[in-house]
Amino acid sequence: MRNHRTIFLFPSIFLIGIAAAIPLPAETIKPEDFFKQQIVLAESNYRYDIAQAALEHWLAIDKSNPEALFFQARLNILQGDNDSAKKNIIHFETQYTNHPELNKLKTLFETFGSKKLQLQQAHFLIGNRRYDEAIAIYESLFPYGMPTTAIEIDYLTLIAKRSVVDFDHAVQLLKERNIQYPNNPEFKLALASVISQKTPDDKASLSVYEQLSHDDVYKSKAATAWKSALSNIPVEKLTTQEIDDLARAYPKDLSVKTKVVELKNALANYQQMISDPAYQAMLKGFEFLKANKIDLAEQKFTYVKNVHPDNPQVYNGLGRVRMNQSKYAEAIAFFQQGKKIDSNRNNDDEWDSLISTSQYWMLINRAGKVAETNQAVAMAMYKKVIHLNPKEV
Repeated sequence: MRNHRTIFLFPSIFLIGIAAAIPLPAETIKPEDFFKQQIVLAESNYRYDIAQAALEHWLAIDKSNPEALFFQARLNILQGDNDSAKKNIIHFETQYTNHPELNKLKTLFETFGSKKLQLQQAHFLIGNRRYDEAIAIYESLFPYGMPTTAIEIDYLTLIAKRSVVDFDHAVQLLKERNIQYPNNPEFKLALASVISQKTPDDKASLSVYEQLSHDDVYKSKAATAWKSALSNIPVEKLTTQEIDDLARAYPKDLSVKTKVVELKNALANYQQMISDPAYQAMLKGFEFLKANKIDLAEQKFTYVKNVHPDNPQVYNGLGRVRMNQSKYAEAIAFFQQGKKIDSNRNNDDEWDSLISTSQYWMLINRAGKVAETNQAVAMAMYKKVIHLNPKEV
């Protein structure tokens, strides 16, 4: 059993700049846990000098600690010191041949070397909203688990977009990381950002953005996440107070000022719109759809289209009407038109899902008709739709 000796804090630990050293009494924390928290915090902010100082003190206490050896090699890789990284990975493997973190180190070393372009490709795919392809690259590069805080957060943020199950898994793991590293803003911001994907008006997440707006290192990231969250709040739920909170936190940030103007204009337009008979008609159209009163829904949406042909949601309604009428080609055309004029790229996934669902049922319907005379051709058509994953409309 290791001796949980008293820890004497050294000056460099207090100079992290983005947060004070973890304020835990020396007698209540193990040395390895203390230094691990400090190293991860420093790495998150690219303060490798502070991470190195913490690591040296850790190794002075316990030079054979496997986690310390893991962080030593990882820090070498992050700093681009390949020779030291190779040496320390070999040293780690010699002492702990079957340690679960060993393969993580090896994959990280490859990714910062011969496989660097693959990680860059994943970032490119993320920027183009090709999330499934990016996830596949991450899982191919890191089959033994994500080897760094930054890579893990990128991966969890990605899979949270993939399914409800993955979203819940990402949230749970990030909650665990926040318990494990209670003073690391990186994990606080990551958790808030992931939750905001599903619930952009989540009060706890908005509070985290406000807190981090006072942090010199994280305020820029927090501003980006905060702006994104407010942009994704349905305008009927958005409040002036939420917009003003963002403006107060960043009084000199031009991008924030632009976003504030945009949000206030959207809110003002909405407040004007709710008194518009055409808007009321569109709401009624969706109510009729829900009640399966398709003909009445069509009348309402057609009226709105004539008044406001530039409103993307009217094409959403008309497309759903055509779906219910089994006029799938027309439904696809309406959904494609709605996506084309919708300026909110966050709605792309919904439009794509509607288009994919329409295509699925169109092909199924055609195959059913063909099957009456030519089963071989029908079977080929059925196989063609296997890759489509329809969702109920």
